[in-house]
Amino acid sequence: MAIKAKLEEASARVRKLQQEKNNALRREKRTKMNMQALLEELKEKNLINEKLKDNLECYSDLPVNLLSRQGVEYTKAQRDFALTLHLDGPKAYHYLRDTLHIQLPHPSSLQRWLSSLDARPGLNKMMLDMLERQRQVDEVKYGCVTLMLDAMSIKNHVQYDPQTQTMFGYVDMGDRLNETDMASEVLVFMVVGLQGYWKAPKKSFPTFE
Repeated sequence: MAIKAKLEEASARVRKLQQEKNNALRREKRTKMNMQALLEELKEKNLINEKLKDNLECYSDLPVNLLSRQGVEYTKAQRDFALTLHLDGPKAYHYLRDTLHIQLPHPSSLQRWLSSLDARPGLNKMMLDMLERQRQVDEVKYGCVTLMLDAMSIKNHVQYDPQTQTMFGYVDMGDRLNETDMASEVLVFMVVGLQGYWKAPKKSFPTFE
């Protein structure tokens, strides 16, 4: 009985040491891994396409281990990465979060962040900041652009926005003047790359015909 107890105790110690070793190896792997490696893996598994991979290249040097620090606020770059991936590649997002256990924000957090974004008519500062980061990564692809204008019909509808405590749905040219006409279309200014297959909204203005 004494020998059996010692064997069980030794076996338990071996299992514990093996588990600690595996945990250490996983921590080391996460520390060395960056977003570039994850993007390559997602592309190999066909969870993202080439276009989305290109759009996320500006986050390629983002250390994955920094996402797992509990009690630490996500940086702007981490938020932008999470929002972009969840919007354009939800399957890839859930793969990283649920299968690889990367500490990406919960979808409810993303929804909360989106609700706090300033989506009023005018200049899209968030999009311009993202394009600037991408230009720093690839000057050829994102440094040569053209500006396009398009109009889209929308439903006449006025609604109260609790975030800004204002009514929206009226004509708004971004000058913050109080209009009384309901908007029936939106003018959208798009930045389009000349050296790559990408486009991004820059400005939008609700108008009427």
